[in-house]
Amino acid sequence: MAAIVLACFCLAIAATLALHVSLLWALGFGFLLFFCFALVRGRTAPSLARLALDGVRTVFQVCSTLLCIGLLTAAWRASGTIAYLVDLALGAVTPDIFLPCVFLCNCALSFILGSAFATAATMGVICMSVAHTLDFSVLLAGGAILAGCYFGDRCSPMSTSSLLVCTLAKVPGHRIMRALFRTCLPGFAGSLLLYGAASLLPHGTGAIPDTAAFFAQEYRMGPLLALPAILVLVLAFFRVHVRNTVLCSTALALVLCLFVQDRSPAELPQLLVFGFTAANDEVGRLMNGGGLISMAEVVGIVCISSTYAGLFRAGGLMDGLNAVVRRLAARSSFLAYAGTGLLTGAIACNQTLAIMLTHQLTEPLQKDPARHAVDMEDSVLLLAALVPWSIATTVPLYMVGAPLASIPLAFYVWLVPLSRLVFTPRSI
Repeated sequence: MAAIVLACFCLAIAATLALHVSLLWALGFGFLLFFCFALVRGRTAPSLARLALDGVRTVFQVCSTLLCIGLLTAAWRASGTIAYLVDLALGAVTPDIFLPCVFLCNCALSFILGSAFATAATMGVICMSVAHTLDFSVLLAGGAILAGCYFGDRCSPMSTSSLLVCTLAKVPGHRIMRALFRTCLPGFAGSLLLYGAASLLPHGTGAIPDTAAFFAQEYRMGPLLALPAILVLVLAFFRVHVRNTVLCSTALALVLCLFVQDRSPAELPQLLVFGFTAANDEVGRLMNGGGLISMAEVVGIVCISSTYAGLFRAGGLMDGLNAVVRRLAARSSFLAYAGTGLLTGAIACNQTLAIMLTHQLTEPLQKDPARHAVDMEDSVLLLAALVPWSIATTVPLYMVGAPLASIPLAFYVWLVPLSRLVFTPRSI
C-alpha cells in the first residue's frame, strides 16, 4: 500500500510537469494523500495536524528569508547591480579559454546571487549568446553554464537551498562554509581542466558582444552599482544573519535606484512586491522579475513539503526506503547520501522536496549536524540537477536554450559527489 501511495504521488508530480502547471497542485494532492494514508494506519486527524504544523514551524525562518530575497532580487535588478556584475564578468571572457570563463563567470554570479535560476536567466543567457557568436558547441556551453549556476546554489550565503539544508540540520551557515570549499576543490579543479581541454576543440571565430552598451539602454552603468553585492560579501564575512544581510543590501540597492537610476520613490512599493519591469524590452528579457510575488510559489513548496516528514513517519511510508539507506550506509556513509539524493531528486522533481526527504532518510546516519549538512550539500543539492525531468535541471537549461544532453557536461555537478566517494574529510 505504501508503494502505491508513493507511486500515485510521483504520477501527480509527473502530470504537473507534463501539463506545465504549478508544482503546488501536486504537493497539495500529496499532502491529502499522505494525510489520509496515515489516518488509515490508525493515526488521528488532530495528531496529524499537529505534526504538519510542527513541520511548518521548522521552516518559518527559511520562508521569511525567502521573501526577503524576493525583495533583494527586485532591488538588484532595478538598481542595475546584476547588469553591472554581468558586464564586469564578461569583460574577462576570451575566446581561447571560453568554456572555463563561462564556468567561472556563472560560478561568481551564482555565489553572489545564491540562485541557479537567476544566474541562468542573466549570465547564462548572455554566455549562450556569446557561444553562438563564437560558434562554440551549445552542448558544452550549456553544461558549463549549468555547472556554474550550481556552484553558488551549493555554497553561497545567499542560497535558499543551502539555507534550507542548514535550517534542517540546525547548523549556522558560516559553520560549514570552509568545509564546503574544501570538499568541492577536487570537483572544481577537475571541471576547470575539462572545460579548458574542451575549449581546444575546433570552433568558429567572432567577437564578444558589447554588454555595456546593451545595458546602457536601461541603466546608468558605473562601479557604484556593485556596492550592494560587495555589502553582501562583507556582511557574510562578519557572519551577519542572512536575513539582515539581505535587508541591508536591499536598502542600499533602493538608494541606488533613487539617486543613480533616477527612479521615483512612488515606484518602489510596486517594485518590491511585483518585481522589476524594464522600460527597454530587450533588456527586460534578461532583467525583469524578482519581488515578493516571485517567491510565493517557492514559499508554498517549502511550507507544504515541510509537512511531509511528520506524515511520513506517522504513516510509515519511508520504512522501506530506510532499509535501503541503511544497506548503502553499511558500504559508505556518503554513498547513502548520494544514492538517497538521486532517488529523492527523481521522485520529487524539485530540489526543495528532495532536500527535505533526503534529510529525513539520512539524519539517523550522522550524529554530527555539521557533517550531515555538508554531506547533504555535496549530494542531494547537486544531484537534483542531474535528473532530466526535474525543474532543477529543465528550467536553467530552458532559460539558456541548451538541450538536456548538456547535463552530463555539467562536470562540477557530478564531480563533487564523485570525489566525495573517494576523499572523505576527517573533520568539518
